[in-house]
Amino acid sequence: AVPSAPITGQELRNATLQVPRWPAGQTADCPRGPVRFDDGESAGAPGLKLTGDPVHVDVDRDGDEETVVALMCAPEGADYQVLAYGRTPAGGIRLVGQVLATAGSQGRPGVDVRHVHAIAAGSNGRVRVDVGDYPECCATASDLPQHQWRTYRFDGERFRQSGGPTSFGPNPKVGDLGLTASDVVMTRQADRSWRGTVVVRVTNTGPGAPPAQVEVNIGGLVRGATGWSGCTNDEFTPLCTVGVVPQGATRTLRLTVSTGTGSGRELLPSGGVVVAVHAQAGPDAAYPEPRLSNNRRQLYLIEG
Repeated sequence: AVPSAPITGQELRNATLQVPRWPAGQTADCPRGPVRFDDGESAGAPGLKLTGDPVHVDVDRDGDEETVVALMCAPEGADYQVLAYGRTPAGGIRLVGQVLATAGSQGRPGVDVRHVHAIAAGSNGRVRVDVGDYPECCATASDLPQHQWRTYRFDGERFRQSGGPTSFGPNPKVGDLGLTASDVVMTRQADRSWRGTVVVRVTNTGPGAPPAQVEVNIGGLVRGATGWSGCTNDEFTPLCTVGVVPQGATRTLRLTVSTGTGSGRELLPSGGVVVAVHAQAGPDAAYPEPRLSNNRRQLYLIEG
């Protein structure tokens, strides 16, 4: 028998495809069953689309290559299905099986498969999938999901994992940041102003080592002369870059503050200073933390 021509990516992008059910959570209502695609997207469901390039693999080892593709549905967060399609005897398109589906928004971040980076053809009818442990969504840093290649094999009824890791190790971008800080001792100056130093110690108990950023709400105070070189110019709540804090390490910030030169204030501002630490990858991208109870402190101003 002459092998059938594999389904091309162009055919898949403009075909009616059988789509299995989506995982529980945000994408549970994404279209399933026969879904019509136009240029790789479903006209009736914004956010449902074929992503990346398909690969051709003879998954059932009958001499005809099937076409494997990643399908993403992202009404809010994103879930993925990796699906294998083959030809019917009449030349149409049929679903052979679901290679892999992400765990959905109810899955366990850092434990379950929550993202698909890429797919590739393996040897002897196998399919390789580059999976991640966190979803790419919203304000989450794009480099948060780990990369882990897993291999899947069709047994005649379904796809089962046949190679590669079966679990994720600790994510190097997820650490437990915390801070300690003492109340700020303010001393009277010759010009009648008050000056002091905010001392903040940032720690990381691991297991990963994310970059840290400290937010300092200085209330009615103004910045002093030293310690602010790595901070933004925001007048009231500057953000100070700390950098990567390795597991078990401590980084210390010493930020001078005052009531302003020659302010002549007899009383110190009552609001004090609030400091908070974040695992931050950029202005709009953060890394998750296992707990937040040790990330924020209220400091009071004390006359010295």
